[in-house]
Amino acid sequence: MKKLLIFLLFVGTAYGQAETIDFPAPIYWDANTEPDMLDYGVYRSDTPCTDPNPSPVTCTNFVEQASVSQGTDPIQWTEPGPIVFVQDYYYRITARNTSGNESLFSNELNLRWLNPNAPGAPGDLRSQEQGANMWLDWTDDEHVAVWRVYKSMAEDKRGALLAHTSESEYKDTNPGRRGPRWYNVTAVDDDENESAAAGPVIYVGKQ
Repeated sequence: MKKLLIFLLFVGTAYGQAETIDFPAPIYWDANTEPDMLDYGVYRSDTPCTDPNPSPVTCTNFVEQASVSQGTDPIQWTEPGPIVFVQDYYYRITARNTSGNESLFSNELNLRWLNPNAPGAPGDLRSQEQGANMWLDWTDDEHVAVWRVYKSMAEDKRGALLAHTSESEYKDTNPGRRGPRWYNVTAVDDDENESAAAGPVIYVGKQ
C-alpha cells in the first residue's frame, strides 16, 4: 500500500477552522481505490496533531474510535458519542490493506458538535466599550431560561463562564482597562440545553 492520504469531505467545512454542526451527522471521506483495501481507521482527539508526518505513531493523542469497511465512494461514518457539546474534536482517517499495513493520517477535521435540542444562539449581539466598562446586549427570547456570558483572553476560545443572567444585557468591568478581551453569550433552556455562542465581541482596552 502506498502512503496515501485520505482527504476528508464534509459539506460546509472550512479547512483549518472549526465547523459547528448538529450532533450526530455523518463524516465523509474519499475511498481509497487500491485493490487490496480492507478498511479505514477513524481516530479522534481533543487536541490537534502538529507533527509534519502525522500517523497513529507520531500523534498518540489520537485514539481509534472505529474501523469502517471498504465501500463505495464516498465512505461514511457517524460519530456515536459520547461527546461534550461545543467542545473541539479533531478527526483523522487511515487506510488499511489486507496485509495489515496502515497509511499515514488524513488531513485533520475540526468539529464542534451542537446539541440539536438546544435553543438558537442569542441574536444581534451588540457591545459598547466605555472606559473600563463593557456593555453587552442582545435580542430577548421568551423561550430562554437564562443566558450565559463568557470572557476570554483569546479570540478563538469561548473562555471562562463570567455570569448567568435572566436579562438580555450585561455589564462587565475590566480593571485597569486591561485588554484585549473577548465576550461570547449563549442561551440555555429549562432542560439545561445550551446553544452555540454568539460572538465573540471584543473589548479593546489598553493593549
